[in-house]
Amino acid sequence: MLSDIRNYIRKMTAERKAISFSLVMAGILLPLIFLSWAFSTHNAVDNTLDYSPTRFLFLAIGATSLLVLIAASIDLIMKARRKDKKYDFPSIYTSIICLASILMTVVIASYVVMPQLLRSGDTPPQLIITESDSGFPGLAVVFNTDDPTINTIEYRAMGGESRTLKEDRAVNQHWFQLSGLEPDKSYEYSINGADPVGFKTPPASRFTFAASGDPHFGAELSRSDLTRKMVKGIKDSNSSMLFVLGDTAQYGFSDRMWKEAFDSISPTSSTMPTEYVIGNHDAMFGGAGLYEDYLCPPGLMDPEKNCLTKRIDNGNVQFLILDVEWELQSYTPEQKKWLAEQLSSIPKEDWCIVMSHTFYYSSGSEQYGWDWYDNNSTIRELTPLFENNSVDLVLSGHKHHTELLEKNNVTYVVVGSFGGPPDAERTYVSPASIWYKQGAYDFASVTIENQTIATIRFIDSNQTELFRWQIRNRD
Repeated sequence: MLSDIRNYIRKMTAERKAISFSLVMAGILLPLIFLSWAFSTHNAVDNTLDYSPTRFLFLAIGATSLLVLIAASIDLIMKARRKDKKYDFPSIYTSIICLASILMTVVIASYVVMPQLLRSGDTPPQLIITESDSGFPGLAVVFNTDDPTINTIEYRAMGGESRTLKEDRAVNQHWFQLSGLEPDKSYEYSINGADPVGFKTPPASRFTFAASGDPHFGAELSRSDLTRKMVKGIKDSNSSMLFVLGDTAQYGFSDRMWKEAFDSISPTSSTMPTEYVIGNHDAMFGGAGLYEDYLCPPGLMDPEKNCLTKRIDNGNVQFLILDVEWELQSYTPEQKKWLAEQLSSIPKEDWCIVMSHTFYYSSGSEQYGWDWYDNNSTIRELTPLFENNSVDLVLSGHKHHTELLEKNNVTYVVVGSFGGPPDAERTYVSPASIWYKQGAYDFASVTIENQTIATIRFIDSNQTELFRWQIRNRD
């Protein structure tokens, strides 16, 4: 049989041979190249394999590649054994399968790659929280421009002397790290001589922060109007910081959706220190690259240090931001080591607050073949660290409802109700559950009252308080 195949190939013209084998190899390799890219883009596939439509999509792509290989092999063997010279390799049927494989891969790849490349328009300035060694949050004025530009920013304490920062070259990503800031003080900044924008730094002791996740900007069923309403309510309240707990964009690979999100949140994020936790939708299919372009300091992306995880200190309150998006796909050994080091270094008498996109304890129901409640993998891997290191409060989204839970002296808040479509009513009640609300659009407002008491309030889009709970520091 092998000699028949060799003889058949030898008799093919060079032109015919090049066309035939190029078509077959493209039908086999293009799907595999796309799948390899998808698996390498910040766990893009891992984060969605439990979602049935995505799982079937990837199975279809892989199956098509395998089908081309099988059809081409059978085709080549049959034609090598036939004496009728009218039959060429590949046959019309194999050619159709190859073309279908190529076309499907190109269409799907274009759908998830082109939105990242088709960038247009500027992003509004935002006041992004950064790490600092001073025991007080760092702040940076961050924005992007469609074309490379050189910009200047002036900032000052109200009534004080201004400081000037100027870029030395034209760039698209503009990151102005503000220095010399003091707690609980009013400042203003101006970009290129425009009208100044006022902001206030968080107090070092008693202060309030707001947190909620899953606005899913760009999703057809998301209530972005209510997200904007809640963002305005947060701005009008006494909150000092805003934390968006992931899934800011419906498809993180879409530049348009990120811009819609920033445009909607900027009325508050331009004047209030803001942190965006990365979620599985944000990271999807290279979306982590857009997140980094928009929300990470330029040149920071060292494999051992990135802005997807960070520690934010504010007086006696320590925030730990984790990159845990679905289960443990993005929880790397490096992150595990970093988390253990940070937890061990935080004084037990301080408040320790952990934030991640995915949840730990939660009520819920089965969806897409996945048990959409108590997350056994994150419970097994992470909650012992929380319990053994005096973590007081864990905030997360991912679930599109609101719930307060307590387990082994740690309080868990699930608040993925910042605009995305609500999850179905729970059919499973977590044993850790204390209070649960389905169908509401709301956010958590957490006030550090003093060294020992914190108050958690859940406030809906109409600024109505839904529930209130107090927790004690675990020192």
